[in-house]
Amino acid sequence: MSTDSTATPPTQVATPSGPGALVLDFGAVSAGIAELREKYKDRTITNSKEYEVVRIGIRSLVDLRSQVETRRKALKADAVAWGKKVDAAAGQLEAAIREIEEPLKLLKQGIDEAKDAERRAKEEAERAAIEAEIKAKRDAEEAELKAKRDAEEARLKAEREKLDADRKELEAARAAETERKRLEQERIAEEQRVERERLAAEAARIKEEQDKLRAANEAREKAEREKIAAERAAEEARAATERAKIEAERRSAEEKQRAEEERIAAERAKLEAERLAADKAEADRQAKLKAEVEAKELAERKATEAKAKAELEAKEREEARLEEQARLEAARPDVEKIREFAAGVRSIALPVVKTAAAKDAVIDIRSRLEALAVFCETYKVK
Repeated sequence: MSTDSTATPPTQVATPSGPGALVLDFGAVSAGIAELREKYKDRTITNSKEYEVVRIGIRSLVDLRSQVETRRKALKADAVAWGKKVDAAAGQLEAAIREIEEPLKLLKQGIDEAKDAERRAKEEAERAAIEAEIKAKRDAEEAELKAKRDAEEARLKAEREKLDADRKELEAARAAETERKRLEQERIAEEQRVERERLAAEAARIKEEQDKLRAANEAREKAEREKIAAERAAEEARAATERAKIEAERRSAEEKQRAEEERIAAERAKLEAERLAADKAEADRQAKLKAEVEAKELAERKATEAKAKAELEAKEREEARLEEQARLEAARPDVEKIREFAAGVRSIALPVVKTAAAKDAVIDIRSRLEALAVFCETYKVK
């Protein structure tokens, strides 16, 4: 890109002729413009060093324009007509400076925009990498949690199946016990029936013997009847005892059956209570586990984001520090030139004048030159 210009800025502007006529001298600024035009002519940017040169050049041109503006205001202070000529000269100088400055600004702007796009792309890639890492960790933890949950569900299923088997076994045992009691009752009933038949048969036999005894020996009938009555009483007493024993056995069997039924009912209630307690404990454990996993994920996500943010901020601070250091280092020669320029300002010989107005002007010029010298001596890159 070419920054050459066909217009040559004036180095001096003459005031109207007459007593106390002055020459408006922009010589130092004009020399600076010529030097900068030559320095930045056909300038390009291919690396960071050339970029820094362009950036410093823009800053130098801005400072030079500031000097022209300062000089213009100083020269314009005494008269409006003179000020207009000063403005015209300063305008030409500023136009010449801008012819150099604007192309450099456009050149720098293109590089700045490219750097900014590259920085945003890099930040986006880093952010995507961090998000991918977080997602991978979260997926792995979810897979591990699912495996644990599946194993726990399989264990609970096995326990439920075992409880169902135990319940079925208890029901089968109860059915078997019921069947045993039924068979026992049938056996007792059969024994009672056999006993009754035996007693009936025995009574028939006794009656037959009594009839035979009565026919055979009438004399012994009374004695025999008494004997038979005694035997019958004993037999009835024995039968009553046997019946009482059978009734006691029946009542005992019924009591055992009732106690067994109550035991089975209590066992079933216990198993049901244990199942409900196990289901509740499992639900509480699953809820607690889920809360712990979610809290852990949140804490890890916050820690990862904070770490990434801190690293990015530290990197940006370091880049800014290095950039500022390079800028100050590159500007050091210009700072030295400006400070050396202060000696030239102090060595300017002021004109000897006679009129009071001119003397006041010289005093003002001396004050302004002193301020300019101080400014140059204390100049620092901002």
